[in-house]
Amino acid sequence: TGKTHERCLSVAELRDYAKRLEATPTSQERDVALIALYAGGQRLSQLLRASVALDGSALLIQDGKGRRTQPRLHRIPVTANNKLAKLIGKRTGRLWDIPETEIETAQLRVSGLIRQVSKTMSATTTDGTPAGEAFNARDLRRSIESALVAAGVSLDVTAQLLSHALGGLQH
Repeated sequence: TGKTHERCLSVAELRDYAKRLEATPTSQERDVALIALYAGGQRLSQLLRASVALDGSALLIQDGKGRRTQPRLHRIPVTANNKLAKLIGKRTGRLWDIPETEIETAQLRVSGLIRQVSKTMSATTTDGTPAGEAFNARDLRRSIESALVAAGVSLDVTAQLLSHALGGLQH
């Protein structure tokens, strides 16, 4: 559309989104969207290719963005008994069994689920207050980063979590 996406959800909206997403029927798309949220706003395309460390201690993402000739291994720690750990369960190795040729289609399905939840939120929040405008996966990623910074998490930590500024330039 040529529009810049600058939607930033409030913490209350992020919580509402999480509740609504958790209430949707269990599916691979739902799990990918929840893991993206609970892993700090990871990119959907990278999560669909992600693995879990053999001991279950980390989500392993191959970050191929930027000018890299080889993808960088991006480790996201998984703490026992949190929501991320519960979603990952006892999985090790490849998180999803999706052929590379089907990653884009799977990403579109996850994005579609996010849009569905966004539409339900555009009426009212679960606590009855008016909601904001529609949003997408990129808006969620931006919102999570903003919420972390507002909570006092340093820019260095958020940049590392979201694979920003690792080559000296933040996008």
